[in-house]
Amino acid sequence: MRKYISLMAIAIAAAFATSCTNDEIEVAQGISVKVDPSGVIAPFTYEVVPGELESFGTDYKLRTRVMIYNDQGLLAAADTAYLTNYAALMNATLYVPAGNYVMLAITDVVQRKNEATSFQFWSLTGEENINTLKLTDAGYIGGKNKILGIASQHISVSSGAESFTMQPKPAGALLLIEFLKIHQFSDVTEYKLQANRSCDFLAFNSSGDYVTTPENKNNQYMWRLCYFNPQQSAYASSNGEYRYSFSFPMNNVSYRYVYSTKNVTDEAITPDLTLSLNAGDEYAFILDLCDEDYNNGVTYYYGKINGASSRSLMKSPIKSAQPSVPATSVKSMRVVDLLEML
Repeated sequence: MRKYISLMAIAIAAAFATSCTNDEIEVAQGISVKVDPSGVIAPFTYEVVPGELESFGTDYKLRTRVMIYNDQGLLAAADTAYLTNYAALMNATLYVPAGNYVMLAITDVVQRKNEATSFQFWSLTGEENINTLKLTDAGYIGGKNKILGIASQHISVSSGAESFTMQPKPAGALLLIEFLKIHQFSDVTEYKLQANRSCDFLAFNSSGDYVTTPENKNNQYMWRLCYFNPQQSAYASSNGEYRYSFSFPMNNVSYRYVYSTKNVTDEAITPDLTLSLNAGDEYAFILDLCDEDYNNGVTYYYGKINGASSRSLMKSPIKSAQPSVPATSVKSMRVVDLLEML
């Protein structure tokens, strides 16, 4: 009997202790979060084909993530949605205790197969703590599908009635790269646009602001933004080609157009084209290999194309002399013939 009473006393004490502990547990509150990603591409007002930045292939989705960090920087709640385009909305309900938080929204384009992500341009790591959170370039050129959107907001939660809207903006600049009259020189096997610096990752601080660290290898042109071989059958009927490229903000980064033949590799066509890139700005780099306005010479022009300075691009001729072959025979001209006249 004494043993039975003792066991009952222990059970009652345990129940009382549990009841006291429950009084100290923070109760999670359900909050409504809406993410509108349309602002990620809204600043990029120039498109070669109208509407091409807003959508992507059917096997690609706009991965839209929401992450909420508490005042110690720890991940308190998260959710992910896969949207069909930038006009779609993400609606989520997340549960966090009352308190103050930093909420992040991140958008990037990924390939989806069988309800799983099969390919991505950006890798997210360290998400359990905002101070270790990092987005790293997966190493692919990507074009317009590499555009990355980010929003950060400080929120206060006191009850489950709160609702918040996140509107991500582009975390970098968009570059439009054009090559005109691509069959002007018959011996060219590749054209590229190169850069002398890059930025391969983005990190966050405790306030939710993102930080980038450009990489510079002694100003050498170690990074290629795009490339193609004009001799390939895919370009046989094309007179020009264009590509998009996404880049984090950087100061005083230089670009140059180069060409390759069977005998030379990455020979410069243009001088250094230097810009400082700002998030939300759009820039154009245009190489015309047979510009009729300049005696069929090679010209280039580059600069910002959205906003107030959208019409400020100025052409610069690489040569001023008339090529020694008639315009009607220009396709048989070799790039080395041009360079000898510079």
